[in-house]
Amino acid sequence: MSETLRDLSGNGQNGRESRIFALGGGKGGVGKTVLTVAVGIELASRGRSVCIVDADFAGANLHHVFGFFSPPLTLYDYLVAEESDINRFRLETTVPGLTLIAGCSGRLSLSNLAYQHKSKLLRNLQRIDADAVLLDIGAGSAFNQLDVFNAAHHGLVVVTPEPHAILDAYNFIKLALVRKLHRAFRHHAEVLDLLGMEKLAAFYHTPINFTRLTEQVAQLSNGTHDQWQSILTAFRPAVVFNMLEDLSEQVECHALQIAVQEMLNVRIKTMHFVRYDNGFRRAIRRMNPEGLFSTSGLAAADIRRLVDSVFTPQNGVHHAMGAKSYKSNRYWEEIRDNRKTVICSSTCSLWGNCRHQNGGRPCRIKMLGFLNQH
Repeated sequence: MSETLRDLSGNGQNGRESRIFALGGGKGGVGKTVLTVAVGIELASRGRSVCIVDADFAGANLHHVFGFFSPPLTLYDYLVAEESDINRFRLETTVPGLTLIAGCSGRLSLSNLAYQHKSKLLRNLQRIDADAVLLDIGAGSAFNQLDVFNAAHHGLVVVTPEPHAILDAYNFIKLALVRKLHRAFRHHAEVLDLLGMEKLAAFYHTPINFTRLTEQVAQLSNGTHDQWQSILTAFRPAVVFNMLEDLSEQVECHALQIAVQEMLNVRIKTMHFVRYDNGFRRAIRRMNPEGLFSTSGLAAADIRRLVDSVFTPQNGVHHAMGAKSYKSNRYWEEIRDNRKTVICSSTCSLWGNCRHQNGGRPCRIKMLGFLNQH
């Protein structure tokens, strides 16, 4: 499996690089499927060939958005077939340039994906003949979801600004990192022993300190520290805060960014915001994906900016928003200039007895710190 995950960074068919993007996150109902479809439509409208893969193994329903009630070919058909060419299982949609590999819900063998089936899928994703491959990952943080997320060239964690959704997003990022480290060091007993301390920490309800783990790995031989540090440096998921109803909710979102950096030693690659738009909801209810961009709604404008930033090749595969992009976003400027809330961190001297808790509400960073103990 490690060879499969590593080889996915190679080139696709005909020497063309297949840019594989995974949209995941531990919580359901945050809009991953709708966001995946919207990004796919926007990319296709710009002349790029796009393939969306429904990687929700237990509850596949993305085909309904495109009007397929009973798809003639599904991901299940591909996995159990002797056929190795995954492109033969792509379905044309009503959107020019956009194809779909439909999921298949109601199959027990697909809900609990066998190793050989998962290996076949991950090994052949790069062979999809498309400019962009979008993976719509189901809810949850089991190995199947984590492995598909880690296999992509670029991972986007989709989350809504509610506290419980932010907690789930943090947990998903943490588990994806731990899973990646476990796979990379599966033959290094000493590193696995250190990673095993995570279980003891959870049992005794003490925080896991990745800084301390990194220091302990540095004391080992055989270049393990360089490999460890390389994984932490390269693991930079983007985060999309979806369905924001108020600009002030952006402040809540930065708790996740701070917690990931300080508790996991990982930097979030980019942060993006997509506002709530009832027009999107109506289009999905009518199974009319083209209707997502029929009006100049708030969400449509935000998704176009998201595509410009992350998915458009002329901006670079490794484009990061950074301070420059934040400054050019008038929505971020407005909330940054007007906010009254103090965004704290675990290094604050008032961590245990804070007097600035967002108007009396629980501190988001402190809540994420509590999650890190379990």
